[in-house]
Amino acid sequence: MRSTRGVSVWPVGLVGGLRFERPLVAGGRVVGFHTGWKPERPFPLDMAGFAVALPLLLARPEARFDPRAERGYLESSLLGALVSPAQLEPKAGNCTQVLVWHTRTEKPKLRQEEARTHTSRCEGPPRGHAGCGAPPGGHSAFIYLQGPPFLRGFPPLLPRGSPVEQLSP
Repeated sequence: MRSTRGVSVWPVGLVGGLRFERPLVAGGRVVGFHTGWKPERPFPLDMAGFAVALPLLLARPEARFDPRAERGYLESSLLGALVSPAQLEPKAGNCTQVLVWHTRTEKPKLRQEEARTHTSRCEGPPRGHAGCGAPPGGHSAFIYLQGPPFLRGFPPLLPRGSPVEQLSP
């Protein structure tokens, strides 16, 4: 966050009914978002998924959270007055590392994730890897989430070298 010059972004775990939501990055630029809830929002980000540099905020005193914003659009009300989506600065390894988590003292509700399981190319062990592109030995070439112990063993975050198109929700 210290290197943020404008608005930086990163993935957030256990949010929006998914294991994670994150900006999609290609060539060091944000090109889309992996989100399960209201993807049409201008900035479909969780409040815990961005930081604003103080000089930018001070230079734009009209930029504020709109308390009358529709549910889910509070972040967009502020960010839209500061930057365009193309100006977002991806952090956390170009948004491939989940370092911020929504945590509660209850089991996470992953409704969106469960819905995606029925249509995903790979449902992981024990159901098999048919069509997912995993090597014969399994998912050893994949990047795994590093987070709370109860998430270990989930299917991978993304295959190494995956094109952005494969990551789109």
